[in-house]
Amino acid sequence: MDEFTDAECLKRINDAIYLNNTRGKKGRKERDRECDELLLRYFDQCRYTDLKNIVKFDVFSEATTTMIQAIESYRIGMFDACMVMLRNTIDAIMFVALNYEVIFNDQKTAVWYLKPIDGISRFENYKKWDKRIEALKEKKFINDKDAGKLGEIHEAGHFSAHYFLKGKQNMRKFIERKVKLQNNNIGKYPKTFTTEKECRENLNDAFDILEKLINNYVLSQITK
Repeated sequence: MDEFTDAECLKRINDAIYLNNTRGKKGRKERDRECDELLLRYFDQCRYTDLKNIVKFDVFSEATTTMIQAIESYRIGMFDACMVMLRNTIDAIMFVALNYEVIFNDQKTAVWYLKPIDGISRFENYKKWDKRIEALKEKKFINDKDAGKLGEIHEAGHFSAHYFLKGKQNMRKFIERKVKLQNNNIGKYPKTFTTEKECRENLNDAFDILEKLINNYVLSQITK
């Protein structure tokens, strides 16, 4: 049995993280660039004093945390982890956008506090995805096209989080469903992990859509 120093062992572990990455070291550099660009864009080049950004960072702090985790998971090649964090980001943003309004200070230069709409948290009313999406569309925070795509990404996050459990509990139904989704090719096995390409596309699409959703929410609060 081979014996490794801690440094050698950690190197092997870190190298293994990239098993799904077919682009090798070049791919890692490309992902670094992609992730850095997303971070700079999310934080608006650190323009923290802009009222729009103040609202964004104060109100969507939990979503900011999970978005960063999604970006960094993609950076190191943890593609299913990225999808789970994307799902959590979507849920966190929806929770705020549907349940709270922003109360500013008198000068409207800072967020004073978040006020639950109607005095109570109403997220219980939006347990079902369709109800959440319809409510966001009514508020004009999201359009039909983006709503459909966001639903696909959210479902992909569910897959990354639960595919083993789904398969264990009801393998036949799980396999039939996945096979049907794969162009009716009954010779294929069901999908069991998220590829780099799928993750990159979902991350970028989710980022674009959620950025618009947040901006629309923030604008509605600033101009109310």
